[in-house]
Amino acid sequence: MFLPVEMEEVGLEGWSAEALRAAGYRLEVVEFEDILEPVRSQDPGSGTGELLNRRPPRRGGRGGTTGSRLTPSLNPRPTPQQRMENQRRAADLAAVQAARDLYQQRLADAQVAFPNSAGYQDHHLIPVYLGGPQTGVTYRIPTAYHKMITRAFRKEWGYDRPGYPKAERLQQILLTVYSQFPIPQLIGINP
Repeated sequence: MFLPVEMEEVGLEGWSAEALRAAGYRLEVVEFEDILEPVRSQDPGSGTGELLNRRPPRRGGRGGTTGSRLTPSLNPRPTPQQRMENQRRAADLAAVQAARDLYQQRLADAQVAFPNSAGYQDHHLIPVYLGGPQTGVTYRIPTAYHKMITRAFRKEWGYDRPGYPKAERLQQILLTVYSQFPIPQLIGINP
């Protein structure tokens, strides 16, 4: 058994094996040739083989509780690539949040400008009049917001212009309009 701290300080005088058993301690029977030389019970009534084992001392070093070795960190320092990735994600998250705020603002402006435009319309990602396919990708957006986007596209490339813009000009038009009027589904908003 291991002695409680109070008993280690007071010693074993006055403690009999029966009293220890009654207190809930279990005594072990070990041989006298035990290398650890445990403290023998001072009770003359106890058997010759009954001994009280003391708590083993704590030792430092490998596997011990003390030592100069640092414990491994649960959160090791990130690598340079991980740092760059975290910075990119933070920048992307900030850009998405800015686009969401802009969408909410533009939607409110559109609802003020077109109060009678209720409901939703399908909007082609690349407008058909700019050379986009009729069966191209569409997004369902509020009607008032769709009118604002249409006006922005007309401002960049009017209906009266003949033909379609070249690929570079089309890309520039799309970037200009969608940076002012983001598509809600592309920034995680379901209109």
